[in-house]
Amino acid sequence: MKFEDLVRVLEEEKKPTMSRIASDFYSAVKEYIRELEEADRKISRRHSEESIMIQYELKNALSTVDKIFNKRTRKIIKMASGKAFSKNPTNIAHDIENMTPEERHVYQQVLDAILSGKKNTIETILSTLTENEPGIRPDNRSDIKPDI
Repeated sequence: MKFEDLVRVLEEEKKPTMSRIASDFYSAVKEYIRELEEADRKISRRHSEESIMIQYELKNALSTVDKIFNKRTRKIIKMASGKAFSKNPTNIAHDIENMTPEERHVYQQVLDAILSGKKNTIETILSTLTENEPGIRPDNRSDIKPDI
């Protein structure tokens, strides 16, 4: 992993769809950050040009990976919400394939939370309404299956 790799991923994440990243992306970033921190610790002169350059790269790497995570998390939340409320969420599966295992877990947790909240709030209201008004049929999305 190099800083340029993070910049490339960040550029890809500016697109509306979730880009494909390596399944070990976050562990590779963690290792890259650890290597930078270790390199900085080994420098004897704290204010040397080399130390300043490493600290600068470390700061930028942390900022960039934070931006990547935020952009991807927003997309995950949007996909989970779309799945929970859509009648035909056919185009979502492709982006799920582009998620890391950690991101798939977040996606499933968000989807489960939305579906649970929906079941415990609006569906209880709508089921009462349909009992009183048999001709009214609300959209029932309890048939949604997990993607993972």
